[in-house]
Amino acid sequence: AYMSHLSPRQEPVVEGELRVPASSPAMLKPLGALQLEQTGARLGLIHKADGSYVAPSARVQLQPDDHVAIYGSEASIDRAREKLRASRLKGASPRLGPGK
Repeated sequence: AYMSHLSPRQEPVVEGELRVPASSPAMLKPLGALQLEQTGARLGLIHKADGSYVAPSARVQLQPDDHVAIYGSEASIDRAREKLRASRLKGASPRLGPGK
């Protein structure tokens, strides 16, 4: 099953959702420049304020109030959240892999 396997550190992979504030150091920078892969987490679809969805790529830029699906261990998601200075969306509790 997609992303429901254990992470390389034998931790369960979970899904979360983050809200990126205007004050984030990531604002208007391309995702490739943020080096989020160093956190161990992986980004999923980005829900834009206009209602559209964007797949993450090295050239995509985060904008204020973007909602980002994120996958990884709890620790890796926390590292990414701290790096983005983002908040977890209320009601978006972590779950094991997509659809679990």
